[in-house]
Amino acid sequence: MTTTDTIPDEFMCPITLEIMKDPIICEDGYTYERNAILQLTNSISPMTRQPINKTILIPNRAIKECIDNFNNKKVLEQFIEGEFIKGQYIKGQFIEGEIIKERIIKEQINKNKINKERLDKKRDEIKTQFIKERINKNKINKKRLEKERLDKERNEIKTQFIKQRYYKNAQFIKEHHNRKLQKEKQLKKELRKKEQLDKKRLDKKRLDKEKRDLRMKENMDNIISKFKTVFQRIRNCCKTK
Repeated sequence: MTTTDTIPDEFMCPITLEIMKDPIICEDGYTYERNAILQLTNSISPMTRQPINKTILIPNRAIKECIDNFNNKKVLEQFIEGEFIKGQYIKGQFIEGEIIKERIIKEQINKNKINKERLDKKRDEIKTQFIKERINKNKINKKRLEKERLDKERNEIKTQFIKQRYYKNAQFIKEHHNRKLQKEKQLKKELRKKEQLDKKRLDKKRLDKEKRDLRMKENMDNIISKFKTVFQRIRNCCKTK
């Protein structure tokens, strides 16, 4: 049993649970098999359950190299198992084959360690970059939300100001209309009062004229009656003579 019988978890796709052939990095920072992520029916990350853009896929070359080295090591160990172990029945061949096998495995382990360190470094860089992008995105979203909030408050203040101005204008128009109505009522009242005074004055003049006419008529009647009495006396005197 060799060390390559156990496959490292970072070489396995979280969706297919198989060793990856074309590893890519998504927006969530995790590595998947390209065909598996493209065949998803939705755009939700299987690991974070957050929305992702399936058009932005970055090839993970570090993981790809490690997987290739892992596969090459597996093939090499299979070759060693097939060739050198067969030589254990030949005198002296078994020891040489085992030494070569151990040396090759040791070299592969060292190479895998280097690749793993490089992979960890690359993963940390990608994670840091992703965190920075996420922070920048959050800042942009925060600024956008702040701007929307300020715009909303500004619009509310503007609407309130317009309403107050409209209310003031409406109130001013109403007060102006009421003042105008009051003025018209006052003018009508004064006009009515003036008409009543004029009517009273005219009635008084008419009554005074009627009284004067009546007095003049009475005076004339008195004068006529006096003249009649005088004429009658004169006539009677003339008759007696």
